[in-house]
Amino acid sequence: MQNFAAEIISSLAGMPDFLRRPALSRRLAEFFEMGPEERSQVVSDALEAGHRVPFPDFARLLGTWLEAMAAMPPARREELFAEYVRQAAARPGLLAPYNMDGMMGVFAGIGEEHREALAGTVAAVAARLDPEQRRVLRLVVPDAASEALGI
Repeated sequence: MQNFAAEIISSLAGMPDFLRRPALSRRLAEFFEMGPEERSQVVSDALEAGHRVPFPDFARLLGTWLEAMAAMPPARREELFAEYVRQAAARPGLLAPYNMDGMMGVFAGIGEEHREALAGTVAAVAARLDPEQRRVLRLVVPDAASEALGI
């Protein structure tokens, strides 16, 4: 299967803000119209591709994505984060190439209300993990990120 997520990520990352926001919102809406297997594949592809985007572009895209996620209804936010957490726990090597400190800097740069909504969602998802998944997640997520996200 071709990694369409990589193409989408690269395209979105290079867009100016006024184009990136609505395009990302459309892509997120499409995600929730997919079946479970397709969603899982999209998240896997995204995790495999995201770190290949130059960090300044990736950081802009991540900030937009985090803000869009914070604006979603909590149930949808949980559904999407749960898939990312499942993928990371099942294949921890996917997170190794990411600049986690830089990503946490992006997270710190969004509004406090958004940070609280996102951290609450991630903490809720992490609380439902089985002990082995939680252990793996703690090993691959830096302490500062774990603390900020309530893992």
